[in-house]
Amino acid sequence: MVAAAGPRSLTLAGEKADVVTIAAAPLTPRADVAAMARRVREAAGDRDVELATNVFVVGDEAPPWTVAFMGTDVATLAAHDSLVRLPGGVTEIADELQRRRDEIGTSYISVNAAFVDALAPVVERLAGR
Repeated sequence: MVAAAGPRSLTLAGEKADVVTIAAAPLTPRADVAAMARRVREAAGDRDVELATNVFVVGDEAPPWTVAFMGTDVATLAAHDSLVRLPGGVTEIADELQRRRDEIGTSYISVNAAFVDALAPVVERLAGR
């Protein structure tokens, strides 16, 4: 697994890694994240590369340490349609994860253990899809 954000690191990750985490800043537009993912897939060629993203907020509240780490608040993330946040309940989160898979190709997310209970029913709903 390699985390990458810049053009050269995305290309190298696509060429070498099995899993690539798109290490975009919290307010990176969805279209830019999709372009980063395309760069990885183009560099991977025929290799099967799994694309991952980090999620720092699940729902409408963020722990203070998350806000400090990201340098922004939940309202700003929401206003920017940030991909580091999964808003809503089980159905909305499952739909959003499916949207990200369809539009960007991400199939792997990393979250803090603080959100395990909130995501457990989402994982159950998406199992096998």
